[in-house]
Amino acid sequence: MFFCWGILAAWVLFEAKTLDVRHGWICLALGIVSGVAVDFALYLLLWHRQLLQIHVEKT
Repeated sequence: MFFCWGILAAWVLFEAKTLDVRHGWICLALGIVSGVAVDFALYLLLWHRQLLQIHVEKT
């Protein structure tokens, strides 16, 4: 579980710097309580929503 959370943390932090995905830290904090699978899905929803918003703003 700690290994999976570490991978998720690395991914969230990397995309926060490169793609400017915000609020990923919420998923990391919840990962301690609810487990990594739920937070991975939550992060994917945040990620998808923000990338769609960026794409719409550019067009």
